[in-house]
Amino acid sequence: MLAEHGLPSSAAAVQAQFAAASIRPSNKTSSTPRRACRGSDTVPDPQRAQVQVPLGRCVFEGSRLDNLIVVAYSDDLSWIRNQPPRSVVLGGTDWVHSDVFDVEAIAENPPIVTAGDLHQMMQTLIADRFKLKLHRESRETAGYVLGRANRGSNLVPARNKTVTGRDRIKRTAAPNGAITLSARNVSMATLAELLTTFGIGLVIDKTNIEGTYDFSLTYAAEIAVARKDQPSPTVQDSGAPSIFTALREQLSLQLLSQKVSAEHLVIDSVEKPSTN
Repeated sequence: MLAEHGLPSSAAAVQAQFAAASIRPSNKTSSTPRRACRGSDTVPDPQRAQVQVPLGRCVFEGSRLDNLIVVAYSDDLSWIRNQPPRSVVLGGTDWVHSDVFDVEAIAENPPIVTAGDLHQMMQTLIADRFKLKLHRESRETAGYVLGRANRGSNLVPARNKTVTGRDRIKRTAAPNGAITLSARNVSMATLAELLTTFGIGLVIDKTNIEGTYDFSLTYAAEIAVARKDQPSPTVQDSGAPSIFTALREQLSLQLLSQKVSAEHLVIDSVEKPSTN
């Protein structure tokens, strides 16, 4: 059963709370657990169709609290998406990074609630059930600077500057494991934000290239972080280069390893939730 929340005191509170939510210690052993919040604007992933969560819900099976925190705050602090949770959620006791929980929560109006709304509700939920208090703190972390590989450029100025939102970047996967990004009206700052989501760390744009561009980028599907900027590594015999090599050879850009300053989430206090 899902535990019902009390009635909110304002319209703003309605948006910040789930209509019902349950958090329990997990004993699930599925190799394909459901771990997602699905809003009205969520784009389904065909490769994960079998683990798709219902609309207007957040479902996490066998998930650690540090991962729940990353999901809840990833809209406000976008660089933490796809980073190892332990590297961006600091402090707290060991169980924050080891104990696993099953979470299921549903919004009051599932057909219209957005993924961003659900993430905000997750912030409220984990603060309530885990008695979680945290703050943001700027710390140095391993990351990358996106710069020019040489004086030339393979970038083509955007032909249509009205392209916005999800239409700017299309992602297609080949059977051999290669990924192709087709970008339209994309700035270098946006490209740096996209590269950050690959899980290699925070990427900062230092190209000094103004404007927006159309380009295509093909790289190996799996980002082998341990390989970083080794010469021309390939993954899974796809024949495609790493993202590091692809940027250099296809766009005349490069990722340079460098310490960068970024906001982290630091836990001040936390408690294990009671079973509900």
